[in-house]
Amino acid sequence: NKTVEAVNPVIEVVGKDDAGNVIFDETIETPGVLPDSTYYYSYVAGSTASKGTDSTTSAKPATVDFAIKTPEGSWQATEQKLADVYAVADGGAADTQFGAKEFTGTVTASEQLDGATQSRVDVILLDKDGKIEGGYFKIVDTEPGQAADYDIYAVGAPEFASYAVYASPWAEEAAE
Repeated sequence: NKTVEAVNPVIEVVGKDDAGNVIFDETIETPGVLPDSTYYYSYVAGSTASKGTDSTTSAKPATVDFAIKTPEGSWQATEQKLADVYAVADGGAADTQFGAKEFTGTVTASEQLDGATQSRVDVILLDKDGKIEGGYFKIVDTEPGQAADYDIYAVGAPEFASYAVYASPWAEEAAE
């Protein structure tokens, strides 16, 4: 879509066990998606602790299905494009003393988008074939034209061959 923003789309995530039984079903509200843009949205979905064999384990889904839906009447014409708004300068990844990976860098917003007082920075971990292995994010305060530092800690990160960093607008009320 080249000229219309999806306002407040939702991501539906359904995890199922080997028998096809639903072990979690979650709907995640997101801020708008600008036209002609690709968004990455790292998130932990599915509270399955109570579904395990005891209270200290969680059931792991055999499959996870995703669907993105936009509520009726949630399309808005705009000429803004995500690629025109953000510049990300990757500062690299390092091992921390606690065994996590730390990704650092800066994000600069060229303008403030309607309702977006912050920016969401997502680090997407990729395998050797370019397939997504995992993702981590941080919400940072951004002022148009000023670089804002980010540091994203990836505790328990899976093995990865490379990573990519993306930024997108974030409305403060979306974080609540």
